[in-house]
Amino acid sequence: VGFDTSSKMITQAKEKINRCSFGSIEKNKMCTFHVIDPFIDPKKAAQLVQGANVIFIDIGGNRDISSVLRMIEWSRNLFDPNLIVVKSEEMVANIENATQLRNRNTNESGNDEFMGEISNKKAKKFP
Repeated sequence: VGFDTSSKMITQAKEKINRCSFGSIEKNKMCTFHVIDPFIDPKKAAQLVQGANVIFIDIGGNRDISSVLRMIEWSRNLFDPNLIVVKSEEMVANIENATQLRNRNTNESGNDEFMGEISNKKAKKFP
């Protein structure tokens, strides 16, 4: 199921999926697309996605991290998916920065001071 707030993006997605080969699977039964904002109409979005077990989140690769985290949490709570794939430039940058901090703060004895420094920066903890 694909959601977007732009009918132009939905049209582009449909065109791209039609160029893909899925063997004997009917594309229109495997992939459906809807013009909707799940933050504005979460009940309708939830109805459209019943049974989803893999979620791909791409809400503008450069969208602010709080919107990405809200969509991840919404997806986790509503669908309990087996896998969530996220495209987010800001999230990648945060992970890279955290990794650098961790590498810098791991002392010679192998103790990890990373979590203390991150907690001091009031980073959001995500399970």
